Order: sequence, then C-alpha cells, then structure tokens
Amino acid sequence: MAKKTVRQVDFMKRKLKVGKPKQKPSNVTDTSFQMKRISLPSQTKISNGSHGKSSGNGHGGIDLNDEVMKRVSLLRHHSDVTRKETVIYFESMISRIIHLPSMNNLMQSSIPLMCDSSKQVRDELAKMFDTVGKNDPNVLKLQIRAITLYVNNAMTHIIAPIQRDSGMFVQVVLKYCADELVRHAWIKMLKGFFQVLGWTIIAQGKPNGNSKTQTISMGITSSSVVSMNKNKKFKNENLKAMLQFLRAGILGDSGTGTGSASASASAGDSDCDKNAAETQPVSPLQLRYAPYMIPEFPQPYAYLKLFTRQFAKGELSSNGSGASAANANNENITFEELESFSCEDAHTRTLIFNKHFYPSIQRQLPALIKDGGDCGRTAHSLANTLKEITDMQ
Repeated sequence: MAKKTVRQVDFMKRKLKVGKPKQKPSNVTDTSFQMKRISLPSQTKISNGSHGKSSGNGHGGIDLNDEVMKRVSLLRHHSDVTRKETVIYFESMISRIIHLPSMNNLMQSSIPLMCDSSKQVRDELAKMFDTVGKNDPNVLKLQIRAITLYVNNAMTHIIAPIQRDSGMFVQVVLKYCADELVRHAWIKMLKGFFQVLGWTIIAQGKPNGNSKTQTISMGITSSSVVSMNKNKKFKNENLKAMLQFLRAGILGDSGTGTGSASASASAGDSDCDKNAAETQPVSPLQLRYAPYMIPEFPQPYAYLKLFTRQFAKGELSSNGSGASAANANNENITFEELESFSCEDAHTRTLIFNKHFYPSIQRQLPALIKDGGDCGRTAHSLANTLKEITDMQ
C-alpha cells in the first residue's frame, strides 16, 4: 500500500499555548536599543574673525550677515503677519547692519513691499526706510532707481489703498535724498501725483498741426477717485508730498516744506555749514549757470543710460541739460515727448513744470481751498509755492 503524501500548507496557523507569549513574526525589527542625543537650543556657531559679528547685548558670536540672509526670504512669505514681523525685526537691527554687505540684499528685497497688499506691512516699511535714512542716507541714494520704479508702480497701481499710500513713501524719500529723486524722475513723479489725485492734464503741445489744447486723462477710474475723495487724510498726505516735491525740485528745498535750503543737508553736516547755507541763498542766476559748472553730485550723466541695460523711449537729449532747457520752450513739444528730456538742473525742471503742469494744478486748487480742512491748508500752501515759482521768472 502506497504512503500518503502530506501536503505542506503555505501559511500555517500557529497554535497559542497557555502561559507562553505570542510568537513574533520572522520579519520583526528589534527596537530594544536606545539612542541618546544632547539638545542645546541656545547653541550658536562660533567662527573666527570679527567681521559681521555682533558684540554685546547677549548675541556674541552671531554672524549678522548670515542672520540677515536667512531672514530676507521671509519678506516674501505668504503670510502678511510674518512679513510685517520681519520688517519690524530688520528695523530694530538697522543700526547694527547698516554697513554690512547684506544690507544691499535687504534693500532689494524690501523695496518691492511698497506694493504689498497689507496696509500694516507698508506702514512698517516706511518706518524702516526712515530708520535707514537716519543712520545713513547714502543707502537710500544708492537704491534710488529701484525706489523710483516701485514708487511709480504704487502710484499707478490698480488697488486704491496701495495707490493712496504712495505719498507716504515719497515723503520719506524726499526727506533724505530729495535731489536724487527730482533729478532722476521729475516728469514721472509729476504724472504720478496727477494720477493719484485724479486730476487731468491740459496738454499745451500741438501734435499733428492741431492748434487745440488736449485734455489728457491719467487713466484714473471713477472708483479710485471717489475713494480718494472720501479719504481726506490720504489726499492731504499726497498733496503734502507734491508740495515737498515741487519745493525740492524747483526751489531747492529738502522737501520738508520749511523753505530753508539748508534743510537738505545730510545728517553728517555741521551746524556751521548749515548756517553758511542759510546766509548765502542761491540766486536765479546761479541756478541758470549751474548746468555748465562742475557737477556737485555723483554720476551727472546717468540720464544718458550709458551703463544700464535699458532701452530709452524716444530720443535722448544727447546735447546735455542746456539743450533740454532750450527745447522745453518749443511749442511743438507734445506731452508724450517729455520723457526724453533731461531734468538734471532746476532751470529745465522749472520750464517743463510751468508749461505742462502749472495750469492744471492751478485749476484744481481753488476748489480744495474752498473745502477747507487739512486739504485746504495744504492746497493754500501749494498755491503760495506756485506764486513763489512764478515770481522767480
């Protein structure tokens, strides 16, 4: 009789025995070992050298350059609370990092926040710029091109609150680098003020042989104009910014509206230099011959864009500021062609302002003065400034 073959089961169920533990699977991992580690939350990396290292205040050994570079990325965080707290942190650190190499990266990352969607972030950014200017105005002067770009972006922004806050940044910039701003973007800034305030410009040029004047709309929607009229506080701030901008560009003031030419001096100037500037006012004859003298500021030919990767619109004035001043009185110059003018000297800025912008501003002031309030007082000061400008001729 043949033997019976026992069939081996693939998965045998083990029988549990009383008093004995359950058998472990064959592929079980032994986790009986223990790992030990030391956690030091306050431990910091200590490196050799003293460049960029803070001393005192309980932060010895921290590389401030690395600390700034790590936190700069938080300025682009999706949370507005994080962006605001990061700006506040950098504002408290300005006095310690103002002369470090990482300051350039900080400014390049923070300037775009002028168009941030959060009102609190924009307010803290303006305070940070003011702190930077108090510690070293040259940091703002080196970034004047980027600042001008984003200020104009804010002035033409589709969101009304961002547009209204542009005057706040203009006042901060005029406080520390007024001369650079008016030389770099005189016409663009004037156009921006008209757009923020919802004013129209009466063009004095005669394009295509048409002798009629043209009223140019600055692209303002009715909703933004109504929003600006309802918020008298923001309208007053933008009127103040325009007043300071005009005084800085034509009368040579610092933009504070005090009328003193010495107010534009930097923080490092002595009291003797300020008193000397007050006792020796600049005459109109000196302003007229200023373009032909040795420049007192760096990069006097920056408007030619010889070393920038940017295409100029239209034809640049290659004959210098004198040629621009001569062409500014040309009756055939249209409003669109103003972008090609160089506004390096006050004489050219005055000619362009009187011809293309003065009539439109003068037409808007009586209604503002009649309404009274803060806007009326600022409009009255602006009217006096316009009279002072016309008396210079």
